[in-house]
Amino acid sequence: SYDLIIKVKPDNPDVIFMGATNLYRSTDGLRTPDNVTLIGGYCPDTTCTDTYRYPNHHADLHEIIFSKDPNILFTGSDGGVHKTLNNLAPKVEWISLNNAYYTTQFYTIAINHLIENDEIIGGLQDNGTLFTKYFDEKIDWTSPSYADGFYCAVSNEGKYYDTSQNSSFQPKIKIWKITLDEFGEKKIKTRRD
Repeated sequence: SYDLIIKVKPDNPDVIFMGATNLYRSTDGLRTPDNVTLIGGYCPDTTCTDTYRYPNHHADLHEIIFSKDPNILFTGSDGGVHKTLNNLAPKVEWISLNNAYYTTQFYTIAINHLIENDEIIGGLQDNGTLFTKYFDEKIDWTSPSYADGFYCAVSNEGKYYDTSQNSSFQPKIKIWKITLDEFGEKKIKTRRD
């Protein structure tokens, strides 16, 4: 219903790519509904390792561009830029070109003032919750939560809380208490409604 983009493969007018929240491919010019394959965006089944995204890709497509080689395809989405070397593969494999670049829109951030070096946790539109305790831009932030991150807080005891909203998977706002390890990776996440 949004982010709609349609592109035709330059060397084959029957191959059509359609981007919305997900990326789809038809190889027969959309003549039959059974010949449309999900090749990016949200996870098509329970095999995805990051719980809801198609492997190494992102939802909410805004751009589709072909290379000089029409089998190579680039996408621009809420998650940045991704590339595939074979857009006709049965299961398309994506390469992230972000190289530590985040496409982010923070709703809120919270800072842990109890320690000498401030730790920051923030909820992002469509990119979950990010956390860092480093002021080195070369060190990636960790992702304690996925989906749509929202409000975050740090208690006076140094406990972290975040909220998420996602009408597709979670029909209301959820509140989570998160325990992080020394590297900022999630150890325990419990729901606190």
